[in-house]
Amino acid sequence: MQKRPFGSAGRAVSEIGFGGWAIGGRWGPSDDEASRAAIRRALELGVDFFDTSDTYGVGRSEKLIGEVLAEAKSKAFVATKVGNNLWTPDGRKHFDRPWMEEHCDWSLKNLKREVLDLWQLHGPPEAVLRGGAVFGILEDFKRKGKIRAYGVSIEGSPALGLLAMEKAPGLSSLQVLLNLLEPGVASELLPAAKAKGVAIIVRVPLASGTLSGKYREDARPFSGDDHRLEWPESKWRSMVRKARLFEPLAKPNRSLSQAAIRYVLSFDAVSVVIPGARTAAQAEQNVAAANAAPLSPDELAWIASVQREELPKIKG
Repeated sequence: MQKRPFGSAGRAVSEIGFGGWAIGGRWGPSDDEASRAAIRRALELGVDFFDTSDTYGVGRSEKLIGEVLAEAKSKAFVATKVGNNLWTPDGRKHFDRPWMEEHCDWSLKNLKREVLDLWQLHGPPEAVLRGGAVFGILEDFKRKGKIRAYGVSIEGSPALGLLAMEKAPGLSSLQVLLNLLEPGVASELLPAAKAKGVAIIVRVPLASGTLSGKYREDARPFSGDDHRLEWPESKWRSMVRKARLFEPLAKPNRSLSQAAIRYVLSFDAVSVVIPGARTAAQAEQNVAAANAAPLSPDELAWIASVQREELPKIKG
């Protein structure tokens, strides 16, 4: 497993990390023991970066990661998030000091940690970023020794990432969506982050599973609380159809999903990519991308041409 610098933090992390959303829920039925096995297997294979949130399963993901890492006496880098809201009927995001005080303590307890390695604002709206007060709150948490660093997980326009870097000189990281189907952050945000020494964490590298190559346009074989069942049919069909355009990237020694992860890793501004895994086998498949054949310059040029011609923004 190769390691990459985590921005200007002075620490390197495994280039493939572990995304903890899938073990927390909203991806169909999950089994806690299978989730523990996935975390343990990722550790065995050299993964030392784990990303989660207090809202993934209302603390379930944090607790599972905290339990296994404590059991293994691991010093892995753990990033979690704050601000999303599953606790009040309106679901309004919160980035005020009382909410953050309560949820920082809760995440510390869930993760069995005395300090959070990285605490990320979870999809803050533009007004919160532009106001800037939340960054003063985060600096206070840092001075108190509750967090080592802070970042922003952006949802929506890449311009939000540029705004976060402008308003928070102490920003350590940005978490962004980047994959073969949605390359929007690559042109401007990634170079800007690299110039400022801000680490880039990439989520959803497999485009919610559509880049696994195993789904059809006319079927969504999901069950339970899987959030993909809530998508408009047009969005699902569009994503699967567009994912098929990239099937030529699959080779005998590199699956389509591994090619998708290699695409993300082709950007040197990226510190870590965090595909999700709910089983040990899925963790193995994700980590295998580290040793899969990198994309050649010709393949990267072909990808760019397909993206320009075929991939308008996915709606819905």
